[in-house]
Amino acid sequence: MSCCGGVPCIYALDIWSLVACSLCCATSRNIAQIEDGIGDKIGMIARGVSMFIASAAYAFAFSWRTTLVCVGIGPLSAVTMSIMSKLSSSSMHGMLSVSGAAGAIAEEAIMNVKTVAACNGQEHMVKKYGEQLKRGLPFAIKYSFINGFF
Repeated sequence: MSCCGGVPCIYALDIWSLVACSLCCATSRNIAQIEDGIGDKIGMIARGVSMFIASAAYAFAFSWRTTLVCVGIGPLSAVTMSIMSKLSSSSMHGMLSVSGAAGAIAEEAIMNVKTVAACNGQEHMVKKYGEQLKRGLPFAIKYSFINGFF
């Protein structure tokens, strides 16, 4: 709609279309937040439950006494999985922050490739990038150990 020769008339806007658009945007934003919050926790829970049921069924097919041992160890396994999840997520957050900073250094070098080359700063940028990656090495080792051990 237009008023006064092509200038859009603000008063002619439909308020319900604005409400619907903001509602739609808020919903998609909230879904992204929920997805970030859940992460891979649902997958880990499904994996743990399916492993527990499969091991109990296999043990029952083998011997009912073995099933008692497997069912008794189930809560201990659940506690171990929750500890693994917490330790793994803390290491992952450290790795992500360090790799994000390293990515920013690489992006800076690529965006300013002519300036870096003109000032002969290739070695400096490589050294800066390497130092940033070395900062993330303890996080990566801890994360790999946790995932390999559990």
